[in-house]
Amino acid sequence: MKFQVLSDKAYQKSCIMPVAEELKKRGNEILEAASEPVPAGEVDATLIASVKYLNPGFIDKLKRPIFSMPHTVAVVKTTLFEQHTRSDYMLMTGPVWKERMEYVFPKYKQNLEIGYPKGDELVSGKSTRNEVINELGLDPKEPIVMFAPSWDDPDAKRKGTMDALPQIEALGFKNLLVCPHDYDKMFNKLAGKKIIKQPNKNRYLMAADLMIGDMSGIMIEFAILDKPMVQIDMYGDKRMYGIWEEPSNHYGTFQIGEFATPDSLSKAVKEALNNPNKYKFLRDYWKWRSFYNLGSAAKAAADAVEQLTGSYEHKAKRRFFFI
Repeated sequence: MKFQVLSDKAYQKSCIMPVAEELKKRGNEILEAASEPVPAGEVDATLIASVKYLNPGFIDKLKRPIFSMPHTVAVVKTTLFEQHTRSDYMLMTGPVWKERMEYVFPKYKQNLEIGYPKGDELVSGKSTRNEVINELGLDPKEPIVMFAPSWDDPDAKRKGTMDALPQIEALGFKNLLVCPHDYDKMFNKLAGKKIIKQPNKNRYLMAADLMIGDMSGIMIEFAILDKPMVQIDMYGDKRMYGIWEEPSNHYGTFQIGEFATPDSLSKAVKEALNNPNKYKFLRDYWKWRSFYNLGSAAKAAADAVEQLTGSYEHKAKRRFFFI
């Protein structure tokens, strides 16, 4: 079969390409459209990781069935939209996302329990520490600390944490890796060999000893590796961490590690490094709530895509015959 893969941003592409690669291994053909979808008659189905392609002007050009998937596992920043119900199937990352989809759009019944294919390689447990040390010229005797701020922009609903970079640098870590979000106001202004802009950051996650972040989905991805984390609270009252962004409902606070304001980072970081198992129960909780088929999600996705594309075409032919 022949499948079209569409993504609007590089980080979205990194989420869906593991599915495309698995389909390719099985002998299927993959077409990556640059900006416009290829003609529907040239493919058997469409895979997307951006809601953009479910909007008028795009969706009518897509070959069905359309398989869409979230490009994150974050539970704070809402990325489920009405447009997703226009897809034929949603490749749900884990129980918490499926439950959320069913709550917001109860009439939509095509949620597939797939998982997060991008996270598969994090399950192997193979450390990339030596590779990253050699690549970036790091000190092998010092911890590798990754700073992964959520994006900060005038249009952002929640304040990002890039503004805490000076306080993090003041901690004096020799092996500090900064991983800005594509949307961050500083993304194109930061430069240097320790600024990680690759859309798939898995190899750096596997090398890191500690992550300093906030509410972004990369924190849940890092939980797969069972390593300590510190969450920056810019205001000191956890207002950034309310789950699902709905002021009329309080779903609780997203916590997966040690909370700290920019000014109290030193104490929190020391606690996280000296007592790495302190928040293990929260890492485990979010890991098992966020991922189906942990380690084999790409296979589960490819199985579903192949099977449902075949059955979709069969049903379409039957409908045409009886018309």
